[in-house]
Amino acid sequence: MIKALIFDMDNTLYELAEKYNDILIPGNKEDFFKTVKINKSEIKLLAELKNKYILFLITTGVKSWQEEKIDRFKLRPFFKKIFIDTGKGKKPYFEDILKMYKKEELAVVGDNIKSEIKDANELGITTIRILRGMKSKSVPFSSEEKPDYTIKNLKGLKKLINGQNIYKPIKIK
Repeated sequence: MIKALIFDMDNTLYELAEKYNDILIPGNKEDFFKTVKINKSEIKLLAELKNKYILFLITTGVKSWQEEKIDRFKLRPFFKKIFIDTGKGKKPYFEDILKMYKKEELAVVGDNIKSEIKDANELGITTIRILRGMKSKSVPFSSEEKPDYTIKNLKGLKKLINGQNIYKPIKIK
């Protein structure tokens, strides 16, 4: 039974504009925040999920910039703990969370088959790939890169949790 959800941030909680996909910190931060938005429906979903599950956020990037995005998008209240990976990969953070939960109690939601999906699969954690941004066209080359589930947006996560349109059963509390 899933008790906790682990989210990636960029291209998972919101879709990055294409011009920001490979930029660590944009030259014009105000333009970034005018261009990149989190839908109100996705904020509402995070609030619903927080009432049912423990939520974690693991994001990769320059710490100060990731912190600024978390604060500007008002994401902090939804998550029990936020981890910012500055280069060692997400797997060590998944391992930290595994000290608190069994692998069967966790699910990872992310867009990147090379990091979130692969790392979580290697640890036996349920994986949910969201098809957003430039990584949405990536094709898994190994079984470790293949997600347990694929969704198009966070609404798809709600459907998955509610048992709609899924290909493999998942126990959600």
